Parts: sequence; structure tokens; C-alpha cells
Amino acid sequence: MTDDIVAFIRARLDEDLRLAIKAHAATENAQGVAEWYRSSTDGIGVTGTNNMILTDGHGFLDEHISNHVVAHQPDRALRAVEAKRRIVDCVAPEPGWAPWDGSDDVLRALASEWSTHEDYRSEWTP
Repeated sequence: MTDDIVAFIRARLDEDLRLAIKAHAATENAQGVAEWYRSSTDGIGVTGTNNMILTDGHGFLDEHISNHVVAHQPDRALRAVEAKRRIVDCVAPEPGWAPWDGSDDVLRALASEWSTHEDYRSEWTP
């Protein structure tokens, strides 16, 4: 396994972190929520401030979709990024790291979350 997969994972975590921070800041107040909704590239946003109601701009989303999105709120996304960073740091603490038994499997498993990303390599598939 090369340092390339580590760089790939860290870059994806940086992207996830930026999105989570933006969403977290946007949901801090009603104005932020409205702005986040208007700027959402996929058309999915939130309305309200206490019990957020998810909408796709045409009507309310399916209850199961809403529950899933609410369960993966920005605070949880921030914690997930931090947890994954710690895992990567334990497995590959620095460039040129010496792999240990299982480290390749851990990195491949982490990278598989982004298997549809254009920079993902098929040889990383677990």
C-alpha cells in the first residue's frame, strides 16, 4: 500500500469537514438555515429551526430519508471526520510509514466510503 491511499482518504476527510462545518454554521440560526437551503447544490435543504423539516424544494421528503439525514446531522459528521482522522493517524502516522498486519485492510475499508469518487483507484477495493 502506498501513501497515495492515505492522501486520498485525508483529502476526502478535508472535504467532508468543510461541508460539515458549513452545514453546522448554517443550522445555528434560521437565517443560516434559509441561506444553506438556497445555496444547496442538490436542492435539498432544511426549513425551521427546532424540528427541522427536510424538503427537496418541491415538497417534503420521505420520512425515512428525513430521518436518515437528521441522524447524520453536522455535529455527528464532524465527530465522524475526527474519528476517521484518528484511525488514519494510528495506521499511517507519517509519510513512508511501515505497514503492519491489517493496516492495508483498514485503509482500504476507509477509502471504500468514497469508491465512486473520480480519484478512487480500483486496486483499493477491499
